Amino acid sequence: MGVAAVGFSGCASVKIAMPGAATDEAVSLAGVHERAALVSATRQLDRTPWPEITEENFSGRMMTALFGGEQKNDGVSRDAALEAYAAMLAAERSPQAVLMQDANATLRHARMVSESGRQAAYAMNPSSGDISVLESAIADVRESRDMYVGTLRLLRKKGFDIDRDFEQELKKAFTQTIQDIGTSADIVADRVSSAATAQYADQQTDR
Repeated sequence: MGVAAVGFSGCASVKIAMPGAATDEAVSLAGVHERAALVSATRQLDRTPWPEITEENFSGRMMTALFGGEQKNDGVSRDAALEAYAAMLAAERSPQAVLMQDANATLRHARMVSESGRQAAYAMNPSSGDISVLESAIADVRESRDMYVGTLRLLRKKGFDIDRDFEQELKKAFTQTIQDIGTSADIVADRVSSAATAQYADQQTDR
């Protein structure tokens, strides 16, 4: 494994606390702040080192649908974005090291989404909208993973010495983080389902 790959080790996985682990005080304080933190963390995934791709990413469309704003349609094609990012890296002394820094920043934002999603799960009124935000984040992290891997392979085709172990470690780190966000989404979904079941039971009792 190349030295540059070390940056991904031991930091990709967010340890998810399962429902019931939080104290009553933590649950009571959770709510609006946690949901806002989740949305903020998800928006950070829009910050990519390559040019904006023509079609707005899934997270951007979901944010627009849920919270309003203008939809973006400007940008370049995915292939053009890959070429532009690869060209930028090619001008660096160590393209692989620079890409590692960019990828670690993306992973850091993705882990913030996972943690924010776990905290949002304890909101007083979890909603299906929270699940949608997490699912959109998963789509964005997958897109970023594909862009980083695609750029590495493009650089290799251009003659740069790209460590194949580094590529595998990068893919592994992104895949683990995607799974972590999925776990957070599952926790939120369980909370939404439990809330719906409790509401239904209350309605039946009131009859």
